[in-house]
Amino acid sequence: MGENDEPIMDEPDYEYLALVNELKSLHQLRSEEVIAQEKYDAIMQKFQEDNADTITKLKEIKEKRIAARETIKKLGADEYRITGKKQLIGGLAIRILKKLEYAEDTALKWALEHKLCLQFDKKAFEKLAKSQPIDFVTITEIPQVTIPSVIKIK
Repeated sequence: MGENDEPIMDEPDYEYLALVNELKSLHQLRSEEVIAQEKYDAIMQKFQEDNADTITKLKEIKEKRIAARETIKKLGADEYRITGKKQLIGGLAIRILKKLEYAEDTALKWALEHKLCLQFDKKAFEKLAKSQPIDFVTITEIPQVTIPSVIKIK
């Protein structure tokens, strides 16, 4: 910091006071949140204890429903393989999906040869640009405030 960069402290620093007030407010809100969360957790614990049978039954029903869906999918696929029918009982339908399998390096080479528009990999580019200079990239440093989990104010 040069001599002209020194902060002037003759007048009250309203931004600093605002920051102190916001930190005090955040500290108070965190305390209130802890109390509210504890109350919520106690209510939820009591609810779960009072309704344990219903909660268990609901979980069992969901598990059975998921298992039934999987069984139906398997049996429907078997039926299609045997009969070739795409419209099955109960409104079940068979949809034929196409799964592509290929080597990515071969696909990339082909795409480049055929001048296809390839997606720009922003994440990889920015990682590279941060590690080595690229003439058309400008890097601007932006301060980011981190707030501690424990605020200490006198």
